[in-house]
Amino acid sequence: VFSSKKTPKFPFFFVIQYQTVRYDVLPLSPISRNRLNQVKRKILVLDLDETLIHSHHDGVLRPTVRPGTPPDFILKVVIDKHPVRFFVHKRPHVDFFLEVVSQWYELVVFTASMEIYGCAVADRLDNNRCILGRRYYRQVRDTPGQVRDTWTDTPVYTP
Repeated sequence: VFSSKKTPKFPFFFVIQYQTVRYDVLPLSPISRNRLNQVKRKILVLDLDETLIHSHHDGVLRPTVRPGTPPDFILKVVIDKHPVRFFVHKRPHVDFFLEVVSQWYELVVFTASMEIYGCAVADRLDNNRCILGRRYYRQVRDTPGQVRDTWTDTPVYTP
């Protein structure tokens, strides 16, 4: 049987080269800084998972990250007395984005994930810059007169 398709004799390997991106961060002009100091800062709420980062845990592969891409960092947390490793991939340019928008807005992070995971990821993204001070997790949502679980929408505590 003759086939017009040619099959390669050697496997193909592609080398991906990453280039370092440099930013010229220009400080705010004195006029812009003065105007920002005169008004109340607006709040920008950012979703953590799939917006600022992509992550997966042991044994689970996600189609959002190219296979073989090394994680930016690995978190080790204990959930229900079981150690779990999360492989976290930052979105491209997320550090630069956070640095710039934190000059204009008060940043708030929300995640539908558990607090032990969300807090650890937010700490790594904040990197001691104190720009992600307010954080909300799936366990707690304030409603008048009670605190509710945002995942199940059931009361957790009623004073």
